[in-house]
Amino acid sequence: MELTHDDVLTILDLLDHSNVEYLELEVDGTRIVADRSGTAVPPAESAVLAPQPVAVPAVRAPEPNDPDLVTVPAPVVGVFYRAPEPGAPPFVQVGDAVADDTTVGLVEVMKMFNGVTAGVSGRVAEILVENDAFVEFGQPLLTIRPEPE
Repeated sequence: MELTHDDVLTILDLLDHSNVEYLELEVDGTRIVADRSGTAVPPAESAVLAPQPVAVPAVRAPEPNDPDLVTVPAPVVGVFYRAPEPGAPPFVQVGDAVADDTTVGLVEVMKMFNGVTAGVSGRVAEILVENDAFVEFGQPLLTIRPEPE
């Protein structure tokens, strides 16, 4: 049995409405760790579902056509939002200038929103994930072409 997007959302909803402090679940090679205290230290290959923001620095992703692009990864497993609320304009569009601390999106986990920052100054080169899409930990969300500040 493989976990689907709906399965993960159901699990997160059940946890949100319970007094469970810690849950570790592995299904068919997919491992989820949810820890309300934020003290669990999972193995590096695990996805962590934590109710507090998680800082994930932008990483260089070697692209065959453009090695200078920097990829901004998802900080946690959850649902990616390009705008702060429904109907609002997106945080960024392709071509927009960003600073390293510019919010470029949100990832929702257990009704907690984790801000995703650019991590580098430059211009948004490509947005890789649609609004309201389920994302995995570390999944590339967008790319930025670095520019000197």
